[in-house]
Amino acid sequence: FSLPFVPAALFFMLIELSDRWMIAWLSSVENVGLYGAGYKIGGFMLLLVRGFNLNWQPYYLKQEVSSCLKKFNLIGSTFIVVMIFFSVLLSVFWPILFNIKIGSLYFVGVDFWEGGAIIPIICVAYVFYGIFVLQMPSIYLKNKEGWVVVFWGVGVFVNFILNYFLIPLCGFLGAAIGTLFAYLIMTLLLIYKNHFWLPIKYDYKKIFSFLLLSVGFYASFLLFANNFLIFCFLIFSYFFMSLFYVYKIQKS
Repeated sequence: FSLPFVPAALFFMLIELSDRWMIAWLSSVENVGLYGAGYKIGGFMLLLVRGFNLNWQPYYLKQEVSSCLKKFNLIGSTFIVVMIFFSVLLSVFWPILFNIKIGSLYFVGVDFWEGGAIIPIICVAYVFYGIFVLQMPSIYLKNKEGWVVVFWGVGVFVNFILNYFLIPLCGFLGAAIGTLFAYLIMTLLLIYKNHFWLPIKYDYKKIFSFLLLSVGFYASFLLFANNFLIFCFLIFSYFFMSLFYVYKIQKS
């Protein structure tokens, strides 16, 4: 059972690390540093997803296939809202994080601030990775472990091809886009297969409306970034709106 997860883990490492090698090969070592600085901040979303999965995997392994779908739908809808919320906050607050000083030293060196441009892209990429994790119960409950290699193999292939063509055009931004589409294609492929294995559906109406409102809030954050009072008002409004959506999903 565990054997297919060995190459899958290697493929995961390749998606996470190969972009640095390809930036150095196709662009410059300087861009590797800029990319790494932005990726570390965007990587907070990966911590969120992996932390969730530490609880998610033991939970769904104890479920009966005949009665688990409603639970999976509820948990998945809630976690997607949570991921969108944190990805927006991280995309908004990264300039503030970069400006934090400890004595005479910045949290992130001034020479690396340009790399912050990839943070929103990396956040979205990890939202798709989070949805991929939410769709994983079928792999274990339906004994489809052989497909894990296929999903991650497709991700590595997409990532490599897009990096090869986009890095010369867009620099390190091209590598971030490659990561985003790698996780997107993997997630769509797993969702498609789950239509036949274990169809996990979410509250798409509420998720989509929350996503549209989040895009509006994100644009407002950027527009009023220099107005402290309005910015704080937007933060609190977005926080309570997120809680309201979680409540509505749980209630439904």
